[in-house]
Amino acid sequence: RPVGMAGPNDPLGLMRHGSRGRMGAAVAGAALAGGAGVTVVAGRTEGALPDGARVVYQVIRGGGVSDLAVMPVAGGAPRALVAGSAGNGAPRWAPDGTKVMFISDRSGNNDVWVVDAAGGEPRHLTDWPTNEFMADWSADGAAVYFISARDADPLFDLWQVPTSGGEPRRLTRVGTLQGVTTTRSSSDVFVQTLGGSEGQIVLSRLLPAGKLQTLWDRSNVLNVAPQYVMPSWDSIAVLVQRPAGALGTMLLPTHGGAGRAMLGDNEGVMD
Repeated sequence: RPVGMAGPNDPLGLMRHGSRGRMGAAVAGAALAGGAGVTVVAGRTEGALPDGARVVYQVIRGGGVSDLAVMPVAGGAPRALVAGSAGNGAPRWAPDGTKVMFISDRSGNNDVWVVDAAGGEPRHLTDWPTNEFMADWSADGAAVYFISARDADPLFDLWQVPTSGGEPRRLTRVGTLQGVTTTRSSSDVFVQTLGGSEGQIVLSRLLPAGKLQTLWDRSNVLNVAPQYVMPSWDSIAVLVQRPAGALGTMLLPTHGGAGRAMLGDNEGVMD
């Protein structure tokens, strides 16, 4: 299944491999505030507010119901941000910290929603009969990228929608997308597609007019870590499958070119 789709331990398909990052300690404290019978799940690194003061996280209550809550990283009482009778997950702070984008099935299927960080009524950015996944902010916070099965063959394509609302715009027509990754340091957008010579997951950079520049297609790309980059933003770290099934981290130039291995097999694997 594509990264971000539902599984037995992730009913909304909102968690990704390598999702703990630097917010593990903050959410460990939040678990105590969840209450009996409640599971607290961290989002990706972007669950931590850019200034590091607060963290937003998912509280799974069971029966397909999950809430979103915010609490100070230094500790303190959590504050409910999104609650109700639906599944809400994959929260992501806007780059300026004023909004939180998330995925919810409150309208009957997975859609992209946004809510003010101070609270209030959430509003949907997509309202299609198809499921939308893997939403991520643009670097300037003016738009959200997401993947959708809408008019895609055989799988998914990449779309973009203004944060203020409006009609989403289709960015690719390959029909094989498995994930999307953006960063806060660059306008680059990276996508994972199913393909390659042996049907593996390939990493590419989105170019104008929906074209894709291949960055890695020698083996499966298992994770992309936008937080692990060179200060000059000319390279990005990715977790790949090496020969004989070992895992390894590669440092790849963001605009194409030969990469290099970091450490040995199964050493220092990105978390």
